Amino acid sequence: MQRYSTPPGEGWHPDRDTVVLRGMPPVLWGDVTLVNDSDEKVKVRQLDVTAGKGMKGRLAPGGLRIGARLAPRDTARARASMRVDPHTPPGRYAMDAEGFAAGGVVLEVLERVSTLLTPARLDLRGAPGEVLTADVAVTNRGNVPLEVPRAALVHLEERYWMGRSLTYVLRDVARDTGAAAYLDRLLAELKDSDIRPMRVEVAAKEGELAPGDSLAARLSLHLPEELRKGREYVRSITFMHARLFVAVACDGSASSTKRRAR
Repeated sequence: MQRYSTPPGEGWHPDRDTVVLRGMPPVLWGDVTLVNDSDEKVKVRQLDVTAGKGMKGRLAPGGLRIGARLAPRDTARARASMRVDPHTPPGRYAMDAEGFAAGGVVLEVLERVSTLLTPARLDLRGAPGEVLTADVAVTNRGNVPLEVPRAALVHLEERYWMGRSLTYVLRDVARDTGAAAYLDRLLAELKDSDIRPMRVEVAAKEGELAPGDSLAARLSLHLPEELRKGREYVRSITFMHARLFVAVACDGSASSTKRRAR
């Protein structure tokens, strides 16, 4: 691809010696104004860039992309972009580029937190009080280290909990029951059917997860004793900045059958 119709400095030039591009990797954006002092049309697609300190090996092919067309004696503002390694640490980096002063291209890399969980959904089956285990692979796709949690509390919610509670209360109360009494009965039902949070313990390597790295985590899920046989409990939680959906089907135990059946 032809980078430009005429080299910078031979009839056209940026209006400033510096340009700032900022954003989250892998693509940073900025605006540049180009001045055409010649009597010829000018096309500018790309300018070569020399990586500066901290950016060696982090620049993607393509240099500084501009994509501008200038009529004779024209001045135009164009959108400029540059691709960098997605794991480039946050910071300010200066480098050289055609047409600009030494160190005239400044990159302001912002923090990007991105995590991939595999799988992103856990479908489990167990009895009240049982400890279930599940393995999850975690990949840090961002540009900052991630802390690995060691424990968490997850408040599972019974699937169709609210609808089921409304139905049970409607069946229990008399038809002429007032609104206040009905709401009091509904509140009592919700409190009675609510469960304690599930404790989750995380076993993984010590230390932070560096950008670009992956780890295997084993989750130990302590099912609450209040789970009821035949019910399913769900929750979408945040785990290391990613969403993890958890579904637990309670297949019952000797103790669970003693709870009221409905």
